[in-house]
Amino acid sequence: MSSIPEAFHKEIADCEAQWEEWKKLLAIHELPKDLLSGDIETPEGRLAFLKAHPTLPLDTRHFPPDFTDRLLASFENLDERTDGLLIHSENWQALNLLQEKYRERVKCIHIDPPYNTQASGFLYKNDYPHSSWLAMMSDRLLYGIALLQQDSTLACHIDEYEMERLHLLLEKASIESAGTLVWDKGTPTTGIKG
Repeated sequence: MSSIPEAFHKEIADCEAQWEEWKKLLAIHELPKDLLSGDIETPEGRLAFLKAHPTLPLDTRHFPPDFTDRLLASFENLDERTDGLLIHSENWQALNLLQEKYRERVKCIHIDPPYNTQASGFLYKNDYPHSSWLAMMSDRLLYGIALLQQDSTLACHIDEYEMERLHLLLEKASIESAGTLVWDKGTPTTGIKG
């Protein structure tokens, strides 16, 4: 994990939204005094805290638009210094972007597509005609599978409404060993079907 350069500490110390998020998610306000390095409600205490804890997860949505660009530009060899990649995008565009660099290099893909039922309660579009759902999923599955290494895992959540069509897509993509894990929310045990 990369450290946040000290050149950004003043801006971060002044960002109330980021501190509130750290309080909510990390409970930094409840840390023992010896870990706080000062009062995190004061600018000096915040600067001391940032210096003592330079690898805090930073949410760039709380900062001006140029902040992210300046922060990323401050790191040399950024790819080598990070152990993950986060892309905020529509999934087809993200998968398309990743094709060249990550083809056959990914160990695991987990997807949770629309179940295509109104009962699911998700905010995104969830009532595709079967043919539209198949077309959408086919593109995403094929791009995703192209990223996978030989001995890798693809996990996909789905309910019984589109399960048969998902299996057809997996067969079309030459996924030979597909299994089904049945999650019964009403009982404490799960069953596995092969």
